[in-house]
Amino acid sequence: MTKHLELVFLGTSPLAIPLFFCQCPICESARKHPQERRTRASLAVIGKELTIIDPGPDLEQQLEREKLCRPICNILITHWHYDHIAGLGTLREVNNLAKWKPIEIYVPEEVEFHFNQELAYLKPALNIHKIKVGDKLNLQDFSVEVIKTEHIDHSIGFILTNNKRIAYLVDTTYPSEETRKKLKNLDIIIMEATVDELVTTIPWQNFSLDQALAFWEELKPFNKECIFTHLSNHRWINGKLLSGLTIAERKKIENDNPGVSFAYDGLKVLF
Repeated sequence: MTKHLELVFLGTSPLAIPLFFCQCPICESARKHPQERRTRASLAVIGKELTIIDPGPDLEQQLEREKLCRPICNILITHWHYDHIAGLGTLREVNNLAKWKPIEIYVPEEVEFHFNQELAYLKPALNIHKIKVGDKLNLQDFSVEVIKTEHIDHSIGFILTNNKRIAYLVDTTYPSEETRKKLKNLDIIIMEATVDELVTTIPWQNFSLDQALAFWEELKPFNKECIFTHLSNHRWINGKLLSGLTIAERKKIENDNPGVSFAYDGLKVLF
């Protein structure tokens, strides 16, 4: 395995920030300050190979922004929602133009059928591998353990192991006991905190920030660091469309909760 890897947060939100029609304070601030912009949540793992977790609809722009002008070797899919898979659509044309080898793609077995139906045209660009909870994969740069998340029936997360052990849990609510047992002795847990203010009358299959912080408190005795991603989801609250906390408010939460940080687009972490 490669000794030194780099994680790059390609995107950190369920929806783009700023959202094109929204005039809330968060979106207006992001229009003025490009460093506050967010694209759909996706992660790159860079070593001898380039591995992408969840190629969302912003994938091409994210790779260009980070100057990742190299073949995509592996793709890991957490679940079949638009904001996590829509970047797949152009891969056949990209592979043809760049003369890349087929990409190894690992997808929950329940949704593999999409590649025989609406995405059949992509199959020449991909080697498709069905995966399930409990599977262990050995990629060139790191190993992967597949764990269950509590978002939809087939949603999964990953524990990546190289010099460090890193868990990636997007999307999920409070996971099962079986999953929680796996979340020990981690160097970093990357976890969603989708909804900054939870309206309890509306069921969500995502963590609110308060719930994510409480879960981190449970995990903290066994682990070193927590990075929140999948942030700033727009909500209607008291008749206003809002998209979460300001940068200053997030900084205060970081200061009040040692070990916690909020991801931003372009954040790089050594692995």
